[in-house]
Amino acid sequence: FGGAAALAGGVLILTFHNSWAKDWTTIITVIGWIALAKGAAIHLAPSVFDAHMKRWEKHSQLAGLITTGLGLVLAYYGFLG
Repeated sequence: FGGAAALAGGVLILTFHNSWAKDWTTIITVIGWIALAKGAAIHLAPSVFDAHMKRWEKHSQLAGLITTGLGLVLAYYGFLG
């Protein structure tokens, strides 16, 4: 189900927001392409994707900090910028 959700999310983002402008909105497009690639990877090579994600479990705190920072940047530009 995770692969289908990532594929659907990536396709939706890219359908409605595929913008390569030189500003902060490009972040959303990049997230869409990453989601599309993640969904494809889960469907095409689930064991390889699972092994890759197990390696990332050691860095879950770093991933959380990156995600929080990205969320703060998008919230700032989305609501105040």
